[in-house]
Amino acid sequence: MDHTSSLVSAWTAMEQPHTCPRESPHGAHKVKASQVEGEQTSDRLGNNGDLGCALRDPEQSLFSSVRQLHFKTSLLEMVEELRMRRESERHFEEKFNQMITEKQELEWQKETLASKRESLLREHLEEITKINKQFKSKLESLEAEKLSVHSLGKKLADQSKSP
Repeated sequence: MDHTSSLVSAWTAMEQPHTCPRESPHGAHKVKASQVEGEQTSDRLGNNGDLGCALRDPEQSLFSSVRQLHFKTSLLEMVEELRMRRESERHFEEKFNQMITEKQELEWQKETLASKRESLLREHLEEITKINKQFKSKLESLEAEKLSVHSLGKKLADQSKSP
């Protein structure tokens, strides 16, 4: 998370208060006019007085503005990245739920087809058993007819031989 570390460093830099390097202690406001004039003159030369702080304030303000701009940019990038991540997570969650629903439908179809197959197989076996019984009964009746025809043929043959 490169953005996070830069965001944290920008934030901590913004949190640090800006103070002038030389603050006057309590009661130091009672100074002579010559001392004030001397400090102001030395401040213009770059010493750490109140005037030096005043001259550096625009620089500090500009630097602070740059830090704030960097912070805002980093924050906006992170917010956009988070939004994109949430959107992609939502999209993948929708796809995942859609796939789960599709899987459940396919399993239901599989179970339905398996039960239909079993019922058709059972019906088929029942029909085969029924046809086999009918075939056996016809076969038995034909054999009985054959025996009766054969026995009649013998009787006729016996009758024709005996006169």
